[in-house]
Amino acid sequence: MSVEQAKAFIERMKVDKVFSDRINVLEDAGAKIEAANNEGFDFIHEDMEVIAEEFANAAWVSEQSRAENMSGKSSGLTYFITGCKGCC
Repeated sequence: MSVEQAKAFIERMKVDKVFSDRINVLEDAGAKIEAANNEGFDFIHEDMEVIAEEFANAAWVSEQSRAENMSGKSSGLTYFITGCKGCC
């Protein structure tokens, strides 16, 4: 559940500039998490690490997708993850 809260926090950071600015002014990661928790989100640093790893894996898949598309070998998994059919 905490990972889901961290994801919700990231989504709010994307769409709420005032909120994002208020969090981003803080320099320390711990302070940012504390501020997010004070705003009603319930997650810890390790939850953000899980999301960072998911993002890194998605970025790797994206790189793989580009390589597959260049070679004309786009896989079904690539389409499932990225929505790319390899036609561009």
